[in-house]
Amino acid sequence: MSSREFDWFQAITASQFNPASLTGTFQPVFTNGFPDNIKIMHFFNGGAVAIDVSFDGTNLNLVLPVSATLIVDLQTNHSDNPPYGSGTLYGRAGQNVWVRTSVNPTWLTIGGVR
Repeated sequence: MSSREFDWFQAITASQFNPASLTGTFQPVFTNGFPDNIKIMHFFNGGAVAIDVSFDGTNLNLVLPVSATLIVDLQTNHSDNPPYGSGTLYGRAGQNVWVRTSVNPTWLTIGGVR
């Protein structure tokens, strides 16, 4: 179950593993997904190869080149459209991210998050 909201920030435990162990098949980053809800997601590829990222374990969503940093603010520019939402988005506890060695690291890759 997710923690309740507080007035101060709470860091969510990150996951790390050796990118040298990646193959051409998506592998989950977390054993059981994020340990709590997240509002900002950040990536750093410290490996020697480009990495494909998937948010469902099947579809390619983005590519992280070597030494790339990516920060995704899940709440930025989200509109408040009652009765469908409260004006904020977050990554849910248990949501996972999957990675693999990039299949086409030199291709132009364009994706998005909504």
